[in-house]
Amino acid sequence: MLKDLRFAARMLLRSPGFTIAAILVLTLGIGATTTMFGATNAVLLRPLPFPDPDRLFVIRETRPQAGLERTVVSAEEYLTWTRGSRVVENAAILSAPGVAIAIDGAPDRLPALRVSAEFFPLFGVTPVAGRPFTRENEQPGHGDVLLISSRLWHDRFGASADAIGRTVRVEGRPAVVIGVLPPTFSFMGRVDVIVPEVLTPERIEDQGHAFDVYARLAPGVTRQQAISELTRTALALERSPKHLSGVTLGPLKDEMVGNARTPMLVLFGAVGCVLMIACANIANLLLARGTARQREIAIRAALGAGRWRVVRQLVTESLLLSVLGGIAGALLATWLTDLLARAAAASIPRADEIHVDVRALMFAMVISLITGLLFGVVPALHASRTDVNVTLKQGRGSSGARQRALAVFVVAEIALALVLLVGAGLMLTTFGKLRSVDPGFDASHALVVPAFLPEWKYSTRDALRAFFVRADAELAAVPGVVAVGATNALPLSGDNSSGSLTIPGQPAPTPETRPNADRRAVTPGYFAALSMHVLAGRVFTAADNERAPLVVVVSRGFADRYWPGQDAVGKRLKLGRFESDAPLRTVIGVVNNVQHANLATAPRPVVYYPHAQGPDSAMQFVVRSTSSPAAVAGAVRDAMRRLDPDLPAAELKPLSDFVQGSLMDTEIAMSLLGSFALLAILLAGAGVYGVMAYAVAQRTTEFGIRVALGASPRDLVRLVGRQGLTLTLAGIGIGLLGARVASSALTGMVYGVRPSDPLVYISTAALLAAIALGACLVPALRALRVDPVVALRAQ
Repeated sequence: MLKDLRFAARMLLRSPGFTIAAILVLTLGIGATTTMFGATNAVLLRPLPFPDPDRLFVIRETRPQAGLERTVVSAEEYLTWTRGSRVVENAAILSAPGVAIAIDGAPDRLPALRVSAEFFPLFGVTPVAGRPFTRENEQPGHGDVLLISSRLWHDRFGASADAIGRTVRVEGRPAVVIGVLPPTFSFMGRVDVIVPEVLTPERIEDQGHAFDVYARLAPGVTRQQAISELTRTALALERSPKHLSGVTLGPLKDEMVGNARTPMLVLFGAVGCVLMIACANIANLLLARGTARQREIAIRAALGAGRWRVVRQLVTESLLLSVLGGIAGALLATWLTDLLARAAAASIPRADEIHVDVRALMFAMVISLITGLLFGVVPALHASRTDVNVTLKQGRGSSGARQRALAVFVVAEIALALVLLVGAGLMLTTFGKLRSVDPGFDASHALVVPAFLPEWKYSTRDALRAFFVRADAELAAVPGVVAVGATNALPLSGDNSSGSLTIPGQPAPTPETRPNADRRAVTPGYFAALSMHVLAGRVFTAADNERAPLVVVVSRGFADRYWPGQDAVGKRLKLGRFESDAPLRTVIGVVNNVQHANLATAPRPVVYYPHAQGPDSAMQFVVRSTSSPAAVAGAVRDAMRRLDPDLPAAELKPLSDFVQGSLMDTEIAMSLLGSFALLAILLAGAGVYGVMAYAVAQRTTEFGIRVALGASPRDLVRLVGRQGLTLTLAGIGIGLLGARVASSALTGMVYGVRPSDPLVYISTAALLAAIALGACLVPALRALRVDPVVALRAQ
């Protein structure tokens, strides 16, 4: 084996052009595949970094009468499950708000978790300094403590031990730092602060369902047993059991992965196709190279080397080539993985865990060996079949079998390239369709200004109303501002509020047909700030305050669904937890639909109500100006600071960023598939060129005879082109069938186009055919330069 390796190294060094080309192709293929494996491993394969991750679940409730399949639970249910359940080992409340924290200066809004004390044993989080919360910190008057991240500890406290016990201000109130989180800690993204969830007697007594509960099942308890027991407990605690259908348990891993599973698997399959094309390409190079080595192999055989000895030598060369490519590919993957993790941090769950670890390096090594065998065995077998007598007499052996193998590899390359090209075409079409979707508002010249008011300072409805009235006036006075409005759920922001409602005069609904709509608290200028259209009636004014009759504005989709063919203005409805007890509200206007969840989802019915008639402390302003958002951002920030210096310096964003953010997932998938398809096209084109160049070289004598007998240049071009066209059409035919099967995996990822859209298939097939035939042109022109005298003399 050592002799084989030394000889393989000498042979590769003797052909630097071939070696560099092969290693480059393998570097790209293995590097891209290892990168996607690293991402797939971090997101889908790697266990969650918590103790007993398979027993971690998210507890939800099902309330079909309210139109809710998975909703949050009450504080009383959480306490019962935590401290008295036989099926739950421990459970914790968890939410992820931002918090305003002031450390020696103006407050900053940082990503945070608000949790109960059980969070730390549930997820195995042990502070590197200080201590975690206790149940005492969940009690009123004892919750003014916090833990900080290791990053924040180093950046703002200089990693000093004196940070423990330091008093800072959280949401404007003093709080003591009691611990520092481990450097590796994260939970569904970056976390800088953890504060306790204080459960006051009022919150426990309140039947409001406002908590996400994460739990670990007790050892030996099955998921179904836990569902039955938790459902019994919830029904016993529920004051209106008819509204509760049951409890569901969702695996925590599914909760964290979300909808990323299918796109990740699709992209991993796509990069696998690229690697297979790379293997086919190098196999073609080795087959062509085998022609030049036929005499060497014949001499080996004449000196006594058996067929398997020759195969072993040639496969050793292939494996050495693949290992070199694997090493270079692993280095490339290290850079590409970091690039992917940064670019897709907002789109890929667990993106902070994506890196080239030991498992990814082992994958690169294994895939290198497998690819070495894939592209090395067939050429080695063909080369070992050399006819010693014929080769030593003529200088070369029969090439018919080798040409057929070359043709097979080229057809495979074209077929795989077409599969990727169709996928990229579908995603490109989807991206174009989404960009043309009207979101229902004008995102240009609009700036989003968060306004999250601390409850301790704005504890009454009157205080909330007063702040937003002053804020409207202050922001409207900024030079260049033409409209100001606020809402509790901005379109395309990921925030939402929804619930059931009652429409008097309509038949009693079943749980499946119960009216349900999204709800928005808005200030009077909101519709003008988003440049929405009033289709009927009017929108809110300052007169629609807490002393005025209760009113609402509905979306066109709401009016069409619940009052089809009727004038919605003047109709009445009820909002509230138990709608029979809720007051009636009058519809005063109808506005256009707005894309809220994303651009690909049909707009849901929406009910807008005046903020003054249902104040909310967490709102976002939209400030429309005559200039760019950046031009007024400084003045807007100063205005917010004048309103309340204790408010954090929140990040101001153009409204267009939210529209662009809704396209990010599709854009990333399109970019990756497009990159893979481009690489596949280049490799397939190189493969077609290599086969045709090899064919022309093998048929030099034949072409010389044809020219001597009167064949015209057009005849030679047609002869070469026909062979290339045959291979291309065969590859395209197989590729179209493969693309039809593979594109079904894109069903949930495409919009405005069917996975079987004929226009995409025809256009991509035509593009690939043009590229492949272009690759045939150079060898065909080379055939025209054959000198019949030289060709016949050589024969």
